[in-house]
Amino acid sequence: MGRCPLRRYLAGLTLLIAATAFAGAGQANQTVKVGAYYFPPFAQQTATGIGGMVVDLVALMNAAQSTYTFELVDTSATGRYDDMAGGRIDMIAFEDADWGWRDMNVVASDVFMTGAEVYVALAEPGRDQSYFDDVADLKIAAVYGFHYGFADLNADPGFLQTNFMVELPLDPYTALFHVIDRHTNVAVVSRAYLETFLKRHPEYAETFLISDKVDQDYRHAIVMRADAGPSVGEINALLAEIKSSGAFDEMLASYGLQDWAEE
Repeated sequence: MGRCPLRRYLAGLTLLIAATAFAGAGQANQTVKVGAYYFPPFAQQTATGIGGMVVDLVALMNAAQSTYTFELVDTSATGRYDDMAGGRIDMIAFEDADWGWRDMNVVASDVFMTGAEVYVALAEPGRDQSYFDDVADLKIAAVYGFHYGFADLNADPGFLQTNFMVELPLDPYTALFHVIDRHTNVAVVSRAYLETFLKRHPEYAETFLISDKVDQDYRHAIVMRADAGPSVGEINALLAEIKSSGAFDEMLASYGLQDWAEE
């Protein structure tokens, strides 16, 4: 699908939500708590609370059915596991099952979106892609609580600081400025975030050397507690419905990420 203007997408989403709310008026439903931690552009803080793609996805999920009410709940990169185990949240979207979930009582939906993390360094005379051949030997800015391929997805800060030269900023914006300020050699950020950063700050377009090599490939799914409704089958069916309607592609297009939907 081609790029859809954000205004058109939001207008259509508003009508869909209104129609569903009218159809489901008076019907009892189950509240499902969807965790969101700072992971731009998928989830981010705004002046009014949680923002980003997760807000749009939850709105689409609510609009497409009336059995459940999906409700966003703030969590953190490191606290999401305890929040899931303790029942404070029931699921997390834009998550990868390999990010620390394998030994927990959770299940994962079908993958609905792909992506990747890349290395970012300063563009300097004579520097080329070979600069990224041995990233583990460089000083790295890696966001605290996130999982990285160079560390075999071990996000433990103690492990990272013992085995690598790392700085652990709290967000990818700061990670990029660690590179700009020459505090680190490289930063590791998602392609999605890097694209949104450069759209907002085109003055840095020539500043960075961006790796062709990826740190890890994303396989975005919804991770949920195995003992909490809805079932993984229901979530897969809901995601399939949203995608077949074209609404999911329109959402991605509004962020300029229309090429990353998983078929």
